[in-house]
Amino acid sequence: MINTDFAKSKGYDIEKLALGIGLPEDYFDAVAPVCETILRDYGEDFAAIQADMKNPALYDALTEKVGVYADLCWMAVYMLLAVDARKVYDTKGHSERIYYDSMREITIWSKVCMKDWNHIGIHNQLDWISRFFTNDLVRLGRLEFEIIPQHQSVLWEKHGVVSKGGDPVINIHIPEDGGLKNDLVQDSLKQAYRYFGCTGKAVFICSTWLLWPGNREYMHESSNILRFMDNFDIIQREDQQNHRDLWRVFGKRETYVPAELPRDTELQRRFSDYLATHDMVSGRGLGIFAHDGENLYN
Repeated sequence: MINTDFAKSKGYDIEKLALGIGLPEDYFDAVAPVCETILRDYGEDFAAIQADMKNPALYDALTEKVGVYADLCWMAVYMLLAVDARKVYDTKGHSERIYYDSMREITIWSKVCMKDWNHIGIHNQLDWISRFFTNDLVRLGRLEFEIIPQHQSVLWEKHGVVSKGGDPVINIHIPEDGGLKNDLVQDSLKQAYRYFGCTGKAVFICSTWLLWPGNREYMHESSNILRFMDNFDIIQREDQQNHRDLWRVFGKRETYVPAELPRDTELQRRFSDYLATHDMVSGRGLGIFAHDGENLYN
């Protein structure tokens, strides 16, 4: 890895961060000089971003001054903000593991950027990633969680639990850096129950293409995605041609003509064959369950 002594002298050990989040070395070598340049020459601009983290105009202005392409400059800022975020996690008493697991979102989206745009950086993820810096979103094991109000359209009454629109619920997100083995999922749910200080039966929800009921028509019966679906009571579904989530399986593409889709994985092959015979219709589902810290109720 390249020398980052200046950044360290300013309190930004970006090398330690990179190692903690599993950032590939070539990605670090590309972004580290930009981090150093920002700290050395554009401290006031970075301070403005620290004070108004979700303002994209500030990132654009800094990018123009630094003179690198936008996705790389934004990634450099994310790296510096991630170091700042350590104070937030420490103040709340969170472990080093929770901090680094949460900041690993930088690594995940930098790999997505390489896959979809063929360069090192992070593309158009300001709102999402900044929520990890403020600890509004947190990764606990395999899954990510946040507290949100229940969807206004929902009224769920089961297992002695009533969850209606506006009630606080634990929202689940699934980072795309691994499989969905059931033991890891269950451990993550138990961690979330403890992390949020739940008592009794806590309500969890999730809205994702992974919960679309149509997945059962083409996925292999042993699929971990189907086992993940089994945790939920699917209470809403969305069906649509050329659904906006197709990129999650096939990557960013101008079109999703089945005959032209990649077939590198079993999931891609099964899904593209399904789309070809079902008028390009896929979708997502909204699922819900209750959890008492040990057992799941759906």
